[in-house]
Order: sequence, then structure tokens, then C-alpha cells
Amino acid sequence: MHRMLAPALSALAVGFGAVLVAQAQSYPTQIIRILVPAAPGGPNDVPARLAAQILQPKLGQPVAVEHRPGAGGAIAMRDLAKARPDGYTLTAAGASQLAVIPALSASAGYDPVRDFTPVAKFMESFQVLVVHPAAPWRTVEHLVAEGRAQPHNINFAHRCTASLPQMA
Repeated sequence: MHRMLAPALSALAVGFGAVLVAQAQSYPTQIIRILVPAAPGGPNDVPARLAAQILQPKLGQPVAVEHRPGAGGAIAMRDLAKARPDGYTLTAAGASQLAVIPALSASAGYDPVRDFTPVAKFMESFQVLVVHPAAPWRTVEHLVAEGRAQPHNINFAHRCTASLPQMA
């Protein structure tokens, strides 16, 4: 009896392993979510929507873009860090969420190195410094010199605290 049990258990284990491999190869089988760590219209929105349009026909499953604004993007990143690591929850995050917030906040709620695995670079953005055409500055050096000489006379705008534009 024991002689027959070992081969039967071995066959069952091999069969179970084959089922797991077959299941792993059938990805995706459900909706894929792309979390955007900002409100619609932000710098991560358009690339996320384009990625969804490209991925949906290639993968044969719906791809939904979900906006999770707040805390400079940390809310979406916390949700992503808590998601099952099964490939059904992605993000369209940038340097603000992956570098600035974790570097500046001890309570970010996620660690970009430990909690996330990069799978593709599909967007790139640049920081641009602009001034009104009537402003006297024509170089960054001139603007910086003026700012040092009269620090309370220059104002600037940025989209949110702890963002890459603010840091720049």
C-alpha cells in the first residue's frame, strides 16, 4: 500500500505543478488597473491612458485607468504597495512619487525599491523654467542673482508640495 502511495503522490504533485504552470501562462484573465497618482489631466494621465489603449488589445483584457490624487501621489503609491503582486495593478508614476516623496518623508508609507518592480519606461518628462516675457531675466544665473539679492520679490508656482517641479 505504501509502495503505491508514493508514486501516486508524486504524480499528483507533478500534475498540480503542471496546472500552476498552465495558470501562470494564461495571464491576464481579468481587468488590469493602472493607478495614476494624480487627478485627471496631470502629467501622468495622458501616458497612462495611452498605455491602456495599447495594452488592452494586445492583452485581450480591459485596462482601466484609476486616478488616486492626494498627498502628492503617495495615496496611489500606498495602494499600489498593498496590492497583490500579480501584475493586475500597475502605476504611471514619476520621479515625484518614486524619489522625492520617499526621500523627503519618513512617513511616505512605501519604499520604492522594496515595494515596486519596474517593468517598462513609457514616459519621460522635463522640468522647464519660464518667465513672463516682460521679466528682466534672460538667464538662470541672472534670475538666481536677483533672487539672492531680493529674496522676497520673486514668486514661483508649482503643482504640489514635495513634487519634482517644487524641488527644481
